[in-house]
Amino acid sequence: MSGGLQTGGGARAERIALFGFYFAFVIVGEAALLGALCAHYRDGWLTFATGLAVACAGVALVLFVRLFDRHRASPEHLFLVLAPVLLGGFAFFMMPYAVPDEFTHIHRLFDNRAGQEFLNVPAQLHQVYTFIGNYEQLASELAVSFDYTQLRQTDFTVAAYSEVNYLIPSLVVSAGKALGLNAYVLIYLARLSNAALFALAAWWIIRRLPSGKQFALVFLLNPMLLQQEASCSADALCNIAILCFLAQVIALRAEGRIGIPWHQWALLGFFFSLVFLCKYIYLPLTAAALVLLPQIKRRWIRWGVPFAMAGFAVFAAVFVLSSGYGRILDEASHRLAPSVFAQRFAETVQDRGIPTICQFAGENLGWPCDALYPAAAHVPLAWAAYLAVLAVALLASFDGRLSLPWHNRLLFFLLAIAEQLILFTVLLLDDLSETGPIGGFQGRYLIPTVFLGAASLFSLKRWRIGEAPVHLFAVAVLALDALSLAFVIIWFW
Repeated sequence: MSGGLQTGGGARAERIALFGFYFAFVIVGEAALLGALCAHYRDGWLTFATGLAVACAGVALVLFVRLFDRHRASPEHLFLVLAPVLLGGFAFFMMPYAVPDEFTHIHRLFDNRAGQEFLNVPAQLHQVYTFIGNYEQLASELAVSFDYTQLRQTDFTVAAYSEVNYLIPSLVVSAGKALGLNAYVLIYLARLSNAALFALAAWWIIRRLPSGKQFALVFLLNPMLLQQEASCSADALCNIAILCFLAQVIALRAEGRIGIPWHQWALLGFFFSLVFLCKYIYLPLTAAALVLLPQIKRRWIRWGVPFAMAGFAVFAAVFVLSSGYGRILDEASHRLAPSVFAQRFAETVQDRGIPTICQFAGENLGWPCDALYPAAAHVPLAWAAYLAVLAVALLASFDGRLSLPWHNRLLFFLLAIAEQLILFTVLLLDDLSETGPIGGFQGRYLIPTVFLGAASLFSLKRWRIGEAPVHLFAVAVLALDALSLAFVIIWFW
């Protein structure tokens, strides 16, 4: 028995070592490739950075093939094989400030204070909406020696987001400032810290789900989502929080155990706290936990939970209204009249529906194309192929491994619809125009609702497609993401 444990421990240690070396060579190689891209305008391609990139790529490719072949039947490990290449690619090759609203999120990395009218940021950072156009310009920015004693004030503060959203990347930036590193180097390191956290969370999500692993693999490798998670955006942690919460709910419901262990409740509570602290507009989705009521042993707790959740909902509504939305509601409440609401909703769906779905699937990376900003890379046709692969992966989740009552599935689906209506309502109240489709609706807002809506269909039937090899989905999504990344590099070349 002890020999078996030693063998298992040895295999685990070897796997960790292989993945560790693989991650290191991928990240160093992509950083070197970025350096080569920046340097080739002046020095050509025969540089140390190019040589380092080629050497790391060779070693990483060998490790990639070995790990892919060894874990081809394991969705969570396949994710760890693909994620470093793709997350690192988006972190390095997507230009600083090119991710939507990243200007303001970067400000919070250098001065992580919530609720402030002004923040103090390094004076040498770009002004808001002053973009870095190409890798040649980026090379100049990376060569700047930053004086962090020289500060300027900015009113782009994203004050509503808590300090928790930026905790890890802001700590990375603080450490880098103490070492006197260039601010743009720190932005890249902050992006990598968010990307690493997402990779760990996504591995856990796929591993935790009892069904729909193929769908989760393809969904979590969505190019638009990867762009978001490998950035300085506060949404990086928001997405992690709500997706982990929903995965934990689905897993606990699938286990069906009466009397859920306390540590599982504690983990669910931790994810709930993250959702509350990071993005309270996602709180309605946490009502998915109501499906766990039959698994609560004590009757008085089982009856008390819905009342407690209702009370918390009232508290959250009061909190939101007292945070400034009450004034907005007073000024724009006429927009909630049924006829006005229905008309604006129909106009928005007609005008923005298809572009939003395309954006969700990665047709437009960087800022929204219709925002008239230069930091927007178009990826033609790949978005349609991605949606097709995602749909097939959803059908592959019809594997018979999850038994959910129909009313649980209905709750998941209705919550997904309700969340989108709530989000539309908030954007409607905040919109400057009184007629026509509302602006500001982006594909990234579909992330949690698509996941929960799809979860309502997991194992709906048992089809043979559920036996499809998971590595085929991995190959397909890798090819599409690599194509998307290539378009990003070409755009900023």
